[in-house]
Amino acid sequence: IQNEDVIYDYEDEVAGGLPEKSAAFGENEVTTTTRRHLMNKYSGYLNSLWTEISNKKKNSTGHLPRDARHKLLQWWHLHYRWPYPSEAEKAALAESTGLDKKQVTNWFINQRKRHWKPKPAAAMDAGFLQMHPRCLNIPAWKYRFLQATS
Repeated sequence: IQNEDVIYDYEDEVAGGLPEKSAAFGENEVTTTTRRHLMNKYSGYLNSLWTEISNKKKNSTGHLPRDARHKLLQWWHLHYRWPYPSEAEKAALAESTGLDKKQVTNWFINQRKRHWKPKPAAAMDAGFLQMHPRCLNIPAWKYRFLQATS
């Protein structure tokens, strides 16, 4: 592009150079021209990127698949007294459900927050504390705490 005082080359701008300002060639014209040039140059790439993003299937409801929820609920019901899966259990649940480990972790966080009412140690039956902590799936410190408070 040639103007009275400025010779403007797109390649110079891409390389970092900008045309010198003059009264005849204002900033708005440079911005508009640059924008037009960039859109012409990259519109094909932007369109294909937009198509790729919009074609990805997103679970619009925000719910996990039914089978995955069912498996997580099975684990939940088996471990209701202490529903804190270990890292290995989370990894196994993630693999068996087809979810990410982060999704499994978040599901348990939400499930405990919404549906779990931990019982005080005094309310637990005597047989519960007689069990070995590994059978209960609780950490040793929690087991000792429960024994001390009952």
